[in-house]
Amino acid sequence: MRFVSAIAILICLGFTAPAKALELAITNLFLREECQQFLDNNCRQMPAGVRRALEACAINQKAHACDKVAAENPEIKDLIVNCSAKEFCEQQTTSPNDELVACWNGLKDSVVDTANAISSIFTGAWERIKADREKRAAFAASCDKSIACKRDLVKDFPHHAKLSDAELDKYSTNQLLRLAEFDSIGRSYKAYNSNGKANTGVTVPKDSKEGLKKLQALWATASELASQKYHRYSCYSPAAKEELKCYIFASIVDPTLVAGKGAKLLKARRLAEVVEKEKEVAAVAARDVRAPAGPIRKTEFAGKYLNYSPTTSEQNLRWMALAESAPKNTKFFEVENSVMKNLNDTMKDKNLVTSLTNYHKELLQTKTEKLMAELKADFPNLEVAAYSDFKASRFAFQGQAPPDLQQRLNQILKETNQEFSDFVVKNGLVKESARPENWFRAGYGETADQASLASRYSRQSGENSLQSYTTSELKTKMTEKVRSVEALRTDLQSELGHTSVLEGTTKKTLSADAIDILRKNGPDVTKTQADLKNRFGLSEISENSVRKMQTYVKSVDEFSPSIHVAQREVSHLDDAQFGGLSADMSGMGAKNLNATAKALSESKSLDEALVQTRKSEKAITTQFNKQKETFKNVIQDVVGKDRIKTLCSGDDCTAIPKQFLSDTEKEKILKKLTDAGYSSEFRLAFIPENIAETSARTQMAVHGESIEKALRKNLADKMEPAKLKGIVFGVDMKTTKLHQGGVKLITASSSQVRLSSREERLISESFQKALEQVNQDLAKTGANAAYRTWVP
Repeated sequence: MRFVSAIAILICLGFTAPAKALELAITNLFLREECQQFLDNNCRQMPAGVRRALEACAINQKAHACDKVAAENPEIKDLIVNCSAKEFCEQQTTSPNDELVACWNGLKDSVVDTANAISSIFTGAWERIKADREKRAAFAASCDKSIACKRDLVKDFPHHAKLSDAELDKYSTNQLLRLAEFDSIGRSYKAYNSNGKANTGVTVPKDSKEGLKKLQALWATASELASQKYHRYSCYSPAAKEELKCYIFASIVDPTLVAGKGAKLLKARRLAEVVEKEKEVAAVAARDVRAPAGPIRKTEFAGKYLNYSPTTSEQNLRWMALAESAPKNTKFFEVENSVMKNLNDTMKDKNLVTSLTNYHKELLQTKTEKLMAELKADFPNLEVAAYSDFKASRFAFQGQAPPDLQQRLNQILKETNQEFSDFVVKNGLVKESARPENWFRAGYGETADQASLASRYSRQSGENSLQSYTTSELKTKMTEKVRSVEALRTDLQSELGHTSVLEGTTKKTLSADAIDILRKNGPDVTKTQADLKNRFGLSEISENSVRKMQTYVKSVDEFSPSIHVAQREVSHLDDAQFGGLSADMSGMGAKNLNATAKALSESKSLDEALVQTRKSEKAITTQFNKQKETFKNVIQDVVGKDRIKTLCSGDDCTAIPKQFLSDTEKEKILKKLTDAGYSSEFRLAFIPENIAETSARTQMAVHGESIEKALRKNLADKMEPAKLKGIVFGVDMKTTKLHQGGVKLITASSSQVRLSSREERLISESFQKALEQVNQDLAKTGANAAYRTWVP
């Protein structure tokens, strides 16, 4: 009877799969049928579906270096997908139609009581998900895609259960799971017999629909973990993939299912053993990397650290809660990459810059954990909450701490910076002249914003040491800075208050457009003068006024509040085997500074300035999130929700399609962004399919964004500002080779913009100049760049 019940659950689960999974299953079924037809016909007259699948297989094999995987791991060579027509179709036809049936076939011979094991999902499995970071993250990733899953999570919470689907979808799965932290998830799903007593015989619940939801969510979790944990997952044959997901599914439900010599999941076990072997090799390599061995290549280094994060989203949320409430007896410690923007602009390799930052985080995290282990003996109640994002590592020390905690953290900072510098210079990742030991600055305070301000204050210090907000020197200087910023603002209002360079009523501050020009041109006074005159229709603006504005913007930036995000995601195009799109949200830094400037004008003290700037940051973040949501909606509207994956992190977004984008689709994306009111606020770069080197994809997109930036800068003092603001440029990289090949410019404009033939010619000439400028900039990094205007 239990055997039948378990089968029923699995079959029902197959029928209740979401539409996307059903569509994929149908696609796979048609491929299997065409493959069978091809084999029955002695491999003659290859069907179109098989041909397309073989082309995709070849691209996938090359993108994931599957031949190398097979060569390095002969024990799983037979589990690697084969892209030769006959072998490929044989692998497809031996794969069962239903993944869950495949899972059942793998489990039934190795488990004495499978019905009992599967139904344990209603107790232990969910507790294991809550306790295991990896499984929890995978569950959250799968549940985030399903409103039905979210609806099920909140059914016991009156307020959230009443929310509409649209309102509920605004919450992340992690936020919803936090609601249930003090309530056992499994308790609601235990089975009871007709007498109302716990049923120890039949463990399948009465309400099988609830059980099916949980089974479906766990199967999705297993799928998510398979693709995340097994980084060569795309190389595996269909049967190996299915058994691997089954292996993970079984380990979540009940770890004993895959333990012992009796387990029959032999393919999955071999794959698991390979992963463990790779972990050991990676650990040895990581140790060797820090030792004075041979140099490490940039691509190899990025492969190790691009996606590294020392914290989970749950840890980040815990830290954010402490930052929000700032409880007594808590000290905050922040370490930030103070030159990250400059590194991105000069290196033109965001993946490398992100990886360098992450490597520093790893060193810092290791040393901080070692310090906590040492302190626990004397300070058992001291706890630390850690946080990490793209730019910074942050820690909150709560409870009784040693009086010399700040001094100990300062020592950790110095040791970490030196070890980081020694490694990156010795391995040729960074030149010694770049002074990497000074990149990472740190602050200390009783609130998160105090620590953040102290880390910014550290930038102006010659000695790179931990700065504390509570020191009289810092508070005195930063209080004077608040007054100085206000004095500069008052002077600028007297000089330029009659122009649109400043905005506001009583207390006018620099407009976001003016700040953007000042940030882009840096110390170049002449270029800034020309751009300001053109943008705001000024007959004249003095060099003295420009210098005051430059000082004002730099001073305001010291008070910019840090942005806290729970889920840290790396936005890149490494997986874009069919090409993709990178979008940099231009002007966001200027908008943040504009909001900070307004907050400072309303503050009368340093402490009040921190409170006001945090309020302004929250308002700007709301606008920022709306812009990212618009980008996502536009992309999905043009290409199709199931045909493309979008991801935004910081002010960067990427879109990765499942098949290449047509020129028409690219043009529609630009047009819809202008229609949505974001004409000049996205810097867009398209890359093509078939770029063999994975790491080159994001780099090429960065080059495209740099070309757009140079183009817009060239036009700033030559074109009517309103028209330029109403145009969105897309840079289409028509080459598969990094640093060379054709580049096409795509433009779209709002309905109010009409370009003359002279303006069109001006854009074309400025585009050519932008290509030359980027080639010159890349040459400074050692690249022999030769991008040119694309000719059809």
